[in-house]
Amino acid sequence: MLHLTANRIILAKIESTYGADAAPTGSDALRVQNLSHASFEADTVNRAHVVPWFGEQSKSHTKTHRKVSFEMQAYGSGDPGTAPVWGALLRACGFSESVTPDVSVTYLPMSGDNESLTLYYRQDGRLTKITGARGKVTLSLASQALPVLKFEFTGLWSPVTQAALVTPAFPTAIDPQALTKLLTPTFTLHGHALAMKSLEVDFGIEVSYRNLVGYEGVNKTGAAVSANTQCLLPELSTLDAETLAVNATRDALQLVHGTVAGNILEIQGTQVQVMSPKEADDNGVRMLQCQLLFHPTSGNDEIRIISR
Repeated sequence: MLHLTANRIILAKIESTYGADAAPTGSDALRVQNLSHASFEADTVNRAHVVPWFGEQSKSHTKTHRKVSFEMQAYGSGDPGTAPVWGALLRACGFSESVTPDVSVTYLPMSGDNESLTLYYRQDGRLTKITGARGKVTLSLASQALPVLKFEFTGLWSPVTQAALVTPAFPTAIDPQALTKLLTPTFTLHGHALAMKSLEVDFGIEVSYRNLVGYEGVNKTGAAVSANTQCLLPELSTLDAETLAVNATRDALQLVHGTVAGNILEIQGTQVQVMSPKEADDNGVRMLQCQLLFHPTSGNDEIRIISR
């Protein structure tokens, strides 16, 4: 029997207890792209007996767990103050969720343990369950492209079982919008409006799987937010990036994408440092490219992701 790659889907649901199967259903289906297989991950130990011949010896698997990665377009819920579908995924990547009814939903980084997901990877008659999943995320924002969140989740292993492919009940689709001058009204760095070509945000999340006597789990063990951006080279009177870098100056960054309530994505940082500015050529046009470091002010506030 052939198992078709196209016949697959992934479901995700927040767990009430770490590692306990939250049993996601078709209403928990995700619209994703570039979905990887739910891979088998493990270390091995060798028996390494001394014997008077060549040849392989018995090995055992340890630290058996799973990983899965996918991308999701960062569109809104359609209703200001209602969490977007990717909100649960951010919570499992170590973000808190704060809802202002009828206005916005804000995500802030957390230090320490965070919520976890049960992920069901269903492929043409096979079901792979990943419980206790916690993850990493990056955000890609590029001119003439859709905003994309890129996730990688690590979770606990369980055997693959036979199961029929469920019918997804996706939430009402909100059309994502590409970043353009019209649809992305704001990009400012240190208080100055710049013509941005790209902003790639790496939330720097560290995730560790542990399997000890009496304990198994996936934990967030660190995070440091950075980004890389490329913009039209500004006049020195507007933004002198090299002087900012030499002086280790910190100031705000803001990006607002979208113009219709319910489908607006905003990124904020109040203590952003410019690092390693360089000039580059883009088809005959001079560009500024640099790394950005997002520093906390009072802790767990170095970046805000707002859906409104």
